[in-house]
Amino acid sequence: MIARALTFLLVTPVLVSCYTYVPATLETVPEGSRVRALISTEAQIDLERRIGLDARELEGDLVERSTDRVLLAVKVPPPATGLATTRALRQRIDLAPRDVLRLDVRKTDGARTALLLGGIAGAATLGIVAVLEGGNPGQGPNGGGPPPEQIVRWVVGVPLIRF
Repeated sequence: MIARALTFLLVTPVLVSCYTYVPATLETVPEGSRVRALISTEAQIDLERRIGLDARELEGDLVERSTDRVLLAVKVPPPATGLATTRALRQRIDLAPRDVLRLDVRKTDGARTALLLGGIAGAATLGIVAVLEGGNPGQGPNGGGPPPEQIVRWVVGVPLIRF
């Protein structure tokens, strides 16, 4: 029961992001912002032809914008060489403003962050309870550890035992 609850509490925060994307116009987004851009079909075909990237949405940083150019730094998967690769590469992608159909800005979401921190605190609490209850059923109230009179005090979650 505790293991199932602990698993749920550890997985839930990972699934809940601490951020959300908010729609914005290209003119109002400051350079350096984390963005998600929906691009036109023409731009998608051009990117696939130029660098082999087949993506309708791009997530990354807005590096530069002007009236005739939008420059995004996005993560692209490394080429499939058959060798194990560990990290995606950062690629600067140059687009025309007309090819950016929608732009969303990444913002921190206070409620999701609180949920994440609550999940972590809940998982830690359940872990501590599981350790304190200890052992398997039938081992006795101490879970096979030393008798209670040998435990002097708790310091930072670690029992100090008198030998």
